[in-house]
Amino acid sequence: TLSFVIFMPLWWLRNLGLLSYFSALGAFAAASLFVGVAASGLAGWEPNQAYCPAPYTSCTGSIIHPSPTEMARWDAIPSVVGLGMVGFVGHAIFPTIRNDMKDRRQYNTAINVSYAIATGVYLGIATAGYLMFGQACQEEITLNLGVSPFSQLTVWIIVINPLTKFPLSMAPIGLGCEQAALSVLGLDSKGPLSLVVSLIVRTVLALAALAIVSAVPSFGLVMGVIGATCSFSLAVTLPSLFYLRISSNTLSWPSRAFYTLLVALGVVGAVLGTLSAIQRHLSKDL
Repeated sequence: TLSFVIFMPLWWLRNLGLLSYFSALGAFAAASLFVGVAASGLAGWEPNQAYCPAPYTSCTGSIIHPSPTEMARWDAIPSVVGLGMVGFVGHAIFPTIRNDMKDRRQYNTAINVSYAIATGVYLGIATAGYLMFGQACQEEITLNLGVSPFSQLTVWIIVINPLTKFPLSMAPIGLGCEQAALSVLGLDSKGPLSLVVSLIVRTVLALAALAIVSAVPSFGLVMGVIGATCSFSLAVTLPSLFYLRISSNTLSWPSRAFYTLLVALGVVGAVLGTLSAIQRHLSKDL
């Protein structure tokens, strides 16, 4: 509820140029997490023992002295892939970002560099979590960090991150709902009442998000289901399907076979990932 009160003023902003400054704060928060986890692992600070349950009580919290763990858990791969894909599905916001760039010629470079940095950070955090906490690594690595002042500072900086991402991530949905509402009401998008409609629509969307978070508090389950269902669809299935539909007459048969295979893999990955995420959540509750 407190987070809802804090980010609502940012969510009401319709100028994405202003939101870009808060996005920079989110990038700083993500960088702080990377540095904080690396520093904690290199220094070997004691991890949070509350999240090192039996039989994983020997988690060291150190990169230099790794925690004992299994080399692979094949049954968890579908849900892990779903979780990993969440960070790479930003297609909805891309057109909005491009339209608000001062130099649109830099768009491709900006996207490529962003994905390269994100990949490096994700791999670094994943490796650090594997070495520091082994099988006791939580779905949110901040839970594993100890009570040292530096670790706690890192955790609180990360709290800022969702507050900066929510307005940008929801911007396309908000704009679409606003346009639909204005169309139904027969109002001009530049008229005086458009601002009132915008505030009402965005408030309702934020309340809906708050209700979902309150009803499903498990971060791992939500991210796993979203990653498997939505991410596979947005990143693999639908782009390949649309490309096949648009360019079917110009594609060679190997290309058509390749994109058809991608569509099939996307569907299978979405189903297996969703089922795996739900199964893991239920097994933890039991």
